[in-house]
Amino acid sequence: MTTPNDTVRLQLLIQGLANGLGGEASLDEVDHSEPTQSPIPLLRCTDSPGFGITTWATTTLSLVDWSKEGLEARLELLTASGSDQAPMASVLAAVLVQASLHGWLPAPGRVLLDVMGLGGLSDVAERLPHVMVEYPFPWGERLTPIDVLDSKVFPLMVFPISEAEMQLRRDHGREALLELLEEREVEIFDLDRSCSVLG
Repeated sequence: MTTPNDTVRLQLLIQGLANGLGGEASLDEVDHSEPTQSPIPLLRCTDSPGFGITTWATTTLSLVDWSKEGLEARLELLTASGSDQAPMASVLAAVLVQASLHGWLPAPGRVLLDVMGLGGLSDVAERLPHVMVEYPFPWGERLTPIDVLDSKVFPLMVFPISEAEMQLRRDHGREALLELLEEREVEIFDLDRSCSVLG
C-alpha cells in the first residue's frame, strides 16, 4: 500500500534526479527478467548527459537498507546509451532486480556478470556481457547526492564492459580499467564500441 510519505519520497527523488541529469524527463514502466514481479518505474532523460544520449535511472533502489552490509547511504543507479541504439532500460531493470531482490550491493568498481543478456540485449552481450558500477562522472558536478525526506540518496552509474575489460579490472583494479578507457577515449555508453583492451 502506497503511503503519503512514499509519494513525497518519489516526487523528491524524481525532481532531484531530473535536475541533476538534465534533458527532458519522463517516468516509464519497464519489464525485466523476473516475470513474477511488476514492471519497474525508471526515470528516462533524453539528451543526457549529452545530445543524442538517453539516460535511465532507478527510482526504488533507495528503499533498500544496506546497513547490514556496512553501508549507511541510500543508492540509485543510472545508465545510458545512444538514443538511436537499443535502450539500456531493461538492463538497468535487471541490475536493480539483482540488487533489491537478491542482495547484490552496487558499489564503485563492482562488476555484475552476464547481465546484458538478462536485459535482452543478446547481440551487445556477445561483446559487452557485463556491467561495472562507477561514480557518475559523465554528468559532472551537476549531479549531486539528493536529499529525500530523512535520507541522502547517492547516484551511481553502471556501464557495459567486455570480458577482457572485466579481467583487467580483476587483475589490476578499477583504476587501471578507468585509465585505459580514458586513454583510448572510449565512449562508455556506445553499445557499438569495441573492447578497449583488444581494440
